[in-house]
Amino acid sequence: MSRRILIITMICILTVLAGCGKKAEPIDLPSNEAVTSIEVITIDGAKADITETTQIETVMTALSAAKPTRVQSVNDQPANVDAYGTISINTAGEATVVYYYDKDSKHYIEQPYRGIYELEDNLEETLRQE
Repeated sequence: MSRRILIITMICILTVLAGCGKKAEPIDLPSNEAVTSIEVITIDGAKADITETTQIETVMTALSAAKPTRVQSVNDQPANVDAYGTISINTAGEATVVYYYDKDSKHYIEQPYRGIYELEDNLEETLRQE
């Protein structure tokens, strides 16, 4: 009987430990003031350039609101998704690229090799308004 209790206890401990994985680091984005433009390629392939300050702030606020998940980003681009959009955030010295997509009725953004983040709202709708 005690062996059975030990096995059940070990299974419970392993289950708890498996659920305690590390969340992704917070998303790494340039400050709103440093952004000169944002280039977007939507999931359906439409292209847009965002250069107005208020529009840049709206997009950056939406991206910054993303919550880290426990899923790691281990590729240059999203894997195992049917389609994704691309957002290039341009500053004077560099471009930061993030991808966005929908999976299992949830909205995500992925920053390559940094993490995958969940969004409350559909980013594509926010981008189309801008």
